[in-house]
Amino acid sequence: MGSDIGRIIIYQDFDNKSHNRQPDLYPFTGRKSKNLMVNSKIAYSGSVIYPNELVYTSNYLRTLDKYGRIVREVAIGQRLNRSWPFELHTDGIGVFIHEYAVN
Repeated sequence: MGSDIGRIIIYQDFDNKSHNRQPDLYPFTGRKSKNLMVNSKIAYSGSVIYPNELVYTSNYLRTLDKYGRIVREVAIGQRLNRSWPFELHTDGIGVFIHEYAVN
């Protein structure tokens, strides 16, 4: 008997020229990348409800300070399948402001 739940596949693209100098805020999620993520895509496969296709995509824009640290990060997300129920960022846009205690 097969399952109709399916599985989620996450693809992430990184900029190999931009180093990730952000502190690891979520160490329990695994090792963070040494490079900055440029975009991510979520695909769903093996389900009766969702065919094998991309269902969500996110692109990231960042502003850096003179030390190369992220000051402002904008994530722009878009549902590619209208029936996909989840959005990673409310109304498709997430804005993150990063502050540092020491310069």
